[in-house]
Amino acid sequence: MRKIFLLLVVLTFCLSSFGQFVYLGSGFQYNRLMFQGGYDENLNTNTINLPITIGFRPVRYLEISFGVAPSLRSKTKFSLKNDRYLNPNSSSTSYDGHYKASEYDYSISRDVKFVLAAKLFFETSVNSYFEIGISSQEISESFTFRRPAKSAQYYSFGSIKYGALSARNFNYSKSNSVMVPTLAFGMKPHISKRIYLDIKFRSEFININSQPFSYTVEHSWDFSEDRHEFYEIKSLTTGTSVIISGELGFGVFF
Repeated sequence: MRKIFLLLVVLTFCLSSFGQFVYLGSGFQYNRLMFQGGYDENLNTNTINLPITIGFRPVRYLEISFGVAPSLRSKTKFSLKNDRYLNPNSSSTSYDGHYKASEYDYSISRDVKFVLAAKLFFETSVNSYFEIGISSQEISESFTFRRPAKSAQYYSFGSIKYGALSARNFNYSKSNSVMVPTLAFGMKPHISKRIYLDIKFRSEFININSQPFSYTVEHSWDFSEDRHEFYEIKSLTTGTSVIISGELGFGVFF
């Protein structure tokens, strides 16, 4: 990180000789990454990033920028179909907890390698702009499901209550490198002779083409057939998903 910061400083002073303005700044960025599956299936990851950018504005209405955005904090919430029977944190008492896992977790994280973007300014009073760019990111997905073997349970009069369960031990982890197109609207007012603010709202569109994970587990008991019901637990990262973010930045210009 220190080497990247020093490189941005050097680039700032080099480019300041050629452009109308050169910007060097940082700030805070809140991101919400959303994946949607079928009924009662979703995955939301909220992250706070620290963007560091350098922008080169060779003419009045155009700026080219380059930046990095390391993650400061990330939190994932997920809901998979029928996980009220599987999740050990669920309040559901159905099936007496017979199908609940001892460990059950699903998460997504993203690491932004770099962002290259072009800003087109509409005017110069508050420097409102439209931004289009490309971002190199690494999306990491992990899933854990562990449940020990369980014996069958019977009613006092001898009929089966729930069938026996085999041990399940699933542990999946994979990272995918993707190029992500970005669109943003914002404004970048100069609030003093050398200080600026940057306020923007951005959408990013992620498309992961790798083979997703898929596991089949027992999740409930069919009393009419005296057999287990099975559920396929699978990745929610297939297809195109959207990242919505808001950013407040500040910095210096030359």
